[in-house]
Amino acid sequence: MTCSADSHLNLDQIISQMLMTPIEHQKASYYIPYRYEIATRRGALHYFGTRHFLDSSNHQFEKLCDTVRTLKPSIVVVEHHHELVRGSAPEVRERFIETVQRFSLEESVSLSESGLATKLALEVGAEVECPEPTDRERFLALERKGFSHEQIASYYMARAASMLPLWQDRMNLGELLEFRRKQLAPNWPWEQHLLTVTAVDSYLRRTFNMGLFEAPNEALVSIVAPLKPDTYFDYTVLNSIATSEVTFSDIRIVSRLIQIAAEFDTILVVYGSSHAVRQEKALRELL
Repeated sequence: MTCSADSHLNLDQIISQMLMTPIEHQKASYYIPYRYEIATRRGALHYFGTRHFLDSSNHQFEKLCDTVRTLKPSIVVVEHHHELVRGSAPEVRERFIETVQRFSLEESVSLSESGLATKLALEVGAEVECPEPTDRERFLALERKGFSHEQIASYYMARAASMLPLWQDRMNLGELLEFRRKQLAPNWPWEQHLLTVTAVDSYLRRTFNMGLFEAPNEALVSIVAPLKPDTYFDYTVLNSIATSEVTFSDIRIVSRLIQIAAEFDTILVVYGSSHAVRQEKALRELL
């Protein structure tokens, strides 16, 4: 650790101060995949920041395959797959690993680049882990920030709707929203009806005068981004939720990566490029 942060700050506070701010990230320009390497006491951390993809025809597919096979990492750290979070039920982890093992490389990317990275990790004998908070931890952290349960539910469902372009070859918007609702529901600690399309559609109509199924994709992206990327709306409460959630996740990820760097020699992190960019300064200072 090379930083000289004040001793009265805990690690989460130190990381928070070192993360790139949303304003800085909005102004940043970088290539995708965004890659960098940081020396650690045991070896090196290699970051592969992607744009999310679900198809083997994507140009990042071969680049990720080549990266894993060349590095032969001792651990691969992936995004989204909570089955791989430390402390998850062993049977849940084992079931997910078995599913990925049955897939070909081309099939594994149907689980996103994280599925592909998991398949490649198993291929080279690497450990695999997801270091981010669980959905329930995110929900409760946002509640502590003062957001209402309705606002939190609306954020997650509207964010899912904003990602339709990534999924539209596989499902329509209604199917995508139901898919996401089923993912969120088991860890949702409050009234289940808040996660329904009807409830979220009602909130968006009251708040933004637009419904889930009629809003332009650009408008949905605008209201769930950490910073407003266009002129559809002023900064909204959902933008504020996005900023809080992204910061909470990045703090947790960086904190765990510091621990992983003390345990493993060659580390490969496969995460969205925005995470890679926001976390870089903190990782370079703290590893």
